[in-house]
Amino acid sequence: MTLHHLLKLVVIGAMAVPATGMAKEQTACQLLSAEDAASLTGAPLPQPFKSEEKAAMHNGHDHKTACGWFPKGFDLATTQVPPDRGVLLTVHRLRTSEEARTFHAMSTEMIQDGAKTNPALGTFADVAGVGEKALLGQKQLDGVKMATVRFLKGTVAGQVQVWRKDGPAGDTATAAAKRVAARL
Repeated sequence: MTLHHLLKLVVIGAMAVPATGMAKEQTACQLLSAEDAASLTGAPLPQPFKSEEKAAMHNGHDHKTACGWFPKGFDLATTQVPPDRGVLLTVHRLRTSEEARTFHAMSTEMIQDGAKTNPALGTFADVAGVGEKALLGQKQLDGVKMATVRFLKGTVAGQVQVWRKDGPAGDTATAAAKRVAARL
C-alpha cells in the first residue's frame, strides 16, 4: 500500500467518525417519544416538556437533554404537586465513559446517602438489563407512586422518572429505561 492510499484511508476514516458520532448524539426526545410514554403508562400524555443545556466548561462538559410527557395542562416547571401519570427522561452525555461513570456514581451515592437519614427519599434496588450499574428508586408523593431508574451506558448517564397513580411505577420506569438504553 502506498503512502497516498494510506493517507486517503485515514482521511476517509476521519470523515466517517463525525457521522457516527452524530448518530449517537440523540437527544432525550429522540430516545423517548410521546408514543413510547403513552404505551408505557397506558394513556395518552399530550403535554410535552423539553429542555437542553449544551456542553460547556462551566457544566463539566455535560450535554444535558430532558424530555417528558404529562397529562394535558400539567406544567412540570411550575406545578408543586406530582402528576397522576408521567414519564421524564434526562440524558447527561459526557465526553468520556469515565466522566459518565463518575457523574453516575456521584448522583446515585448522593441520593442513597440522603435516603439513609431521610426515609422519605425512598427505597433503592439494583436493576439488571439496563446499561451498567442501574439503580431503581421508589417512593410515594401525595398518593402518586414515583420511580426513578438511573443508569450508565457508555458516555451517557441517564435517568428515567415515572409517576403513576394507577399502576406499578417501578415496572414502568424499568421498562422505559430498558427501551432507552437499547437505543443508545
